[in-house]
Amino acid sequence: MPKISVIVPVYKVEQYLCRCIDSILGQTFSDFELILVDDGSPDNCGRICDEYAAKDERIHVIHQENGGLSAARNTGILHSKSDWICFVDSDDFIHHQMLDNMYNTVKKTTADIVACSAIEAENAPFDFEREWNPSIECKVPDEDGLIWIQENWVYCYWVAWGKLIKKDIVQKFPMPVGRIYEDNAVVFRWLHEARLVAYIGAPYCFYQVNPNGISKEKFSLKQLDWLWALEDQVNFFREIGYKKLDIKMTAKFLIQAVWNIDKCIHLLKDKNAAECIRDHMKCIKKGIGLSSLPLSKYHKKCIWEKLHPFMAVIIQKSEKNIKRAKRKIRKILFRT
Repeated sequence: MPKISVIVPVYKVEQYLCRCIDSILGQTFSDFELILVDDGSPDNCGRICDEYAAKDERIHVIHQENGGLSAARNTGILHSKSDWICFVDSDDFIHHQMLDNMYNTVKKTTADIVACSAIEAENAPFDFEREWNPSIECKVPDEDGLIWIQENWVYCYWVAWGKLIKKDIVQKFPMPVGRIYEDNAVVFRWLHEARLVAYIGAPYCFYQVNPNGISKEKFSLKQLDWLWALEDQVNFFREIGYKKLDIKMTAKFLIQAVWNIDKCIHLLKDKNAAECIRDHMKCIKKGIGLSSLPLSKYHKKCIWEKLHPFMAVIIQKSEKNIKRAKRKIRKILFRT
C-alpha cells in the first residue's frame, strides 16, 4: 500500500497539466499513488492522463462526468489506498522535495496535518527548485491556535492544497459539492479535527494565478458562495463556543456582505438577492453588538445602513436638518 495518495482534479487545463504531473512524478519521495480525476474535461486532458498512466504504474486515472472541483476531489478520496492525502491543483505544480519533507515532518511531529507555504504568481521564479532547509512549527488547533494559523499561516487556513492530511479527517468532512470557495467551508474543520498541525516554512507549492479561474470570473450569484463559506464558519465556531473566532468571522462576514449587497443591486440589478443577504446579516449579527466587533467606524456605518436602511435614511435626514439649523444659528449670531 502506498504511503501517500496524491489527488489531482483535472478540468480544462491542457496547457498546464503535463507540468503538474511531471512535478509530482519528479518527487524525491516515490512511495505514492497519483490519482488523476478527469472531471469530464472537454479538451485533451483525458488523453494526456491516460498516456501518463500507461508509462507509470503509480498513476490511476478516473474519468467521470463533470461535477466540479469538489466532486472530483471526493472521487479521488474514495479511490485512494493510502492513509495520507495530498491535493494538488492541475494548473499548479510542486517542489521536488515537498512530499519527502512533509512525510518526514509527520514522523517527527506526529501531526495530523502538515502544511507548507506557497508562491502565488503568473510565472514561477527561476530558483523555485532551490534546496530548502526550512523551519518547522507546530500548533495545537484550539481556538487560539486556529487564530494563529489564520493570521500567520495564510494558505494553511484557507486552501486544501499544499497539505498532507490524515485520510480519516478528509473522509469525516468531505468537500461540499456544487459550490465555489469550497475550501473555505471545509479546511477549518479539518484543522479543528486535527490533534496537531505542523507548518513547513518553505514555498513548496506554486499557485498559478489564472485570471480566467472560477473565483476570478465577473461577479455573479456564484460569487456569493464566499459568503456562505464565511457564514458556515461563524455558525461552527458559535456552536462549539469559540467566542473570539465567532466575533472575528462575524466581522469578516458582515463586511463582505455589505460589498455583495451593493454588487447585487448595482451590477446584477437583483434586489431579491440583496434582501436575502440582508436577512442573513441580521441572523449572523443577532445577539452581537456592532461595538463589540473589530471594525472601523466606516465599516460599522456601512453595516448599520444595510441592516436598517430606513432608519439610516431617517437619521441621515435628521443629521442634515440639525446641520442646517446650526448653520442658520451661526449666521444669526454672526450678524448680531
